[in-house]
Amino acid sequence: MSGIVGGLNKRGSGLILSSATDGQVLTATGAGMSAGFEAAEGGTISQVLQKQLTEVGSFSVSTHTWTDVTGASLAITPSSASSKILITGNIGLGHNGYGGVRILRGSTAVGVPTDSIGDRPGCNVGSLISDSGSSYEIFTYPIHWIDSPATTSATTYKVQFHYHTGTTIYINRENSDSDHGNRTRAVTTLTLTELSSATIS
Repeated sequence: MSGIVGGLNKRGSGLILSSATDGQVLTATGAGMSAGFEAAEGGTISQVLQKQLTEVGSFSVSTHTWTDVTGASLAITPSSASSKILITGNIGLGHNGYGGVRILRGSTAVGVPTDSIGDRPGCNVGSLISDSGSSYEIFTYPIHWIDSPATTSATTYKVQFHYHTGTTIYINRENSDSDHGNRTRAVTTLTLTELSSATIS
């Protein structure tokens, strides 16, 4: 059978191409045109780190104050100053009022609104549920952001929580945690993925 691209049909009558070098992919240059090897485009994953919180915990918050979520922090050392860091995770918290989470790189908030927000807390993910039933729920805050730390030094990312009043916030359990089949437990994760490049628009 003719027309099979080289290397795949060395015994037939297909076109034989030279071998590719490391980092190249086989591409077509257009309809009816011969195929060839070109440098692969797009970023690569340099490293992936994950923090896993699998046990129940708690922390105290004050009225309208940002507070660290206990254990939800992770450090990464980028291999290049041009690398991007993809921050993902699921933060499971038990409370029964108005709350929200944000991401910090060191002491700098990232992934939060940049417009004028007045007295509103700038969150990466917010929750506006406040009723009696919320005592029986774990609020799962999914975080997702690509950051540009522009450094090769160890960089710590952490998650903070903002609440409307002083109280105790629970990690991986509901606010009401009776031993019952209707109650649930969860896990919390924070993942940092170093990307050699990424397009942010």
